Amino acid sequence: MKSVDNQTYKDMEYIVVDNGSCINLDDTVESFMATASIPIMYIKRSEGIGPHTGKNSAIKEARGKYITMLDSDDELLPNAIETLVRTWESLPQNAECPYREVVAQCIDEFGNRVGSPFPEELNNCTPQEAFKIWCRPGLASEHVNMNLTQLLKEKPFPEPEGVTWVVDSVILWNRLSKGYKSYFINHTLKRYYVGSADSITNTQINKVTPQHLKNMLFAHKFELNHWDEYDYTFKTRLDRTLKVMLYKQILRSNGQMLDYDWVKQPVKGALNNTLMVLWFLPCVVGAQIFIKKKM
Repeated sequence: MKSVDNQTYKDMEYIVVDNGSCINLDDTVESFMATASIPIMYIKRSEGIGPHTGKNSAIKEARGKYITMLDSDDELLPNAIETLVRTWESLPQNAECPYREVVAQCIDEFGNRVGSPFPEELNNCTPQEAFKIWCRPGLASEHVNMNLTQLLKEKPFPEPEGVTWVVDSVILWNRLSKGYKSYFINHTLKRYYVGSADSITNTQINKVTPQHLKNMLFAHKFELNHWDEYDYTFKTRLDRTLKVMLYKQILRSNGQMLDYDWVKQPVKGALNNTLMVLWFLPCVVGAQIFIKKKM
């Protein structure tokens, strides 16, 4: 929170969301609000199933043209917001393929760049070409983004019952990559604490849990049901139909397939369903192998 108040750019608001925390944050946040140099909004939720619900609360109330999100393992460097806003203001307008975000890089707590620098050609690519480059090893790491607020208001994160983590890269960012461009800068604007207990680096899953499978099952069903909104290949469709069928078989075998509406609703599309039927028998066998090795 201090890193936000220490920004060189002050024409902004800061929305702090207590998303059903198990500890009392009121004294900490109210003390910060009393001394901060920028307007602060404090949203206190009685419960929050997953970070996507807290993000939706903030996006709904946000009044600025642009929005960036800061998690508990993040700290903005002093010129971060100013650099991102100035970059946005310098971008050319393109009605056919507008920009949706400015993306910058991070350093870790030791001052080292996280991931690889963006290639020079990235900003001259189509969204489709940029997405392929983005998937290269070293590039798909932690970054700092500044998005158009209105775009996120129009496409909020879904809040399905029983899902504790909506995979934002799958549900939102990959989806917006069709029809919108990103602008990449190699400035390092955020300190990302890779050593913190809740950083991505330290939350890699060694044993796959039923909850993780439910989260991923929702994400891949969402992709298949909104297929025309993505710019995916047929190979990706094969991968997603396989995973949906496999995860369903694993959860059924474990007695974990719950009676949620989104689970009961069939996947849309004749091709999707045909592929899932073809995957059925391999997944029945694969589920048993998966349970023994991964769960």
